[in-house]
Amino acid sequence: MKRWGKYGLAALALVHGGAMAGLADPAIGAVPSAMVPDVLSLLVEISINGKVSDDLVGLDLVSSECTRIETAPLVEAGVYSGGAKTACLESISGLEYRLDQKAARIDVYAAAPPPPRRIGFQPENLARPVSGIVGGYGLSAQRVDVGGEDVINGFGDLSLTLHTPQGRIQNDMIAV
Repeated sequence: MKRWGKYGLAALALVHGGAMAGLADPAIGAVPSAMVPDVLSLLVEISINGKVSDDLVGLDLVSSECTRIETAPLVEAGVYSGGAKTACLESISGLEYRLDQKAARIDVYAAAPPPPRRIGFQPENLARPVSGIVGGYGLSAQRVDVGGEDVINGFGDLSLTLHTPQGRIQNDMIAV
């Protein structure tokens, strides 16, 4: 079998459908049973372990015990190591699949997850705690005219924070 691009599916369906329609009996509109192949061939989109491939893959539904598939995408995904160009999915140990003929899609899953990959983690870059005292203050005043009378508000804030390696102690004083 050959790998097809996404436009290859439409072209193949047009050619194949046109050829089969030309063989149809005009009286009943059906293809004679002698002309229908025993093996159903499909071009489907393939997803292996949740990753969708960019190419279409050819399938042959040979029987209920054999769904023959091109092995190139399986080799690329690392779930098949044989040398055959095609293989029955049922004969490949550790694989499960779900075929949706209406959506032209096959999902292939490995029964065991792939081996873990080594991933390097970045250590957190946090500043070391430093002992000391941090002080802050704030002053605020406002004057509001309320119909001929002026109202003046004032606000002051003073804060001291003692930082220690074990934590911090904070003391706030607010004056109004």
